[in-house]
Amino acid sequence: MTGASQTLRVTGDPFGVIVRRTMIGNEEPMAEIVNLRQARKQKARAEKAAKASENRVAFGLTKAERKLTDAAKDLSLRRLEGHKRDEPKS
Repeated sequence: MTGASQTLRVTGDPFGVIVRRTMIGNEEPMAEIVNLRQARKQKARAEKAAKASENRVAFGLTKAERKLTDAAKDLSLRRLEGHKRDEPKS
């Protein structure tokens, strides 16, 4: 018989470690052993990814897109400078 799995958050834990409990048949759920170091690292990675996502929305362009925009702007300025008439010398 396949067991249903549920995820619970430990309330008294300062690191917010996630404990998975697996139901096996009609028996009491058995908790899986969770490595706290790995759980903390996973949590830190998730927080870092969330902050990066917020920054991408806030600041918009990637480095490649900024370079492309700068190159297009430089090209248009060079073309404009190339079409300017020389000022007559007095």
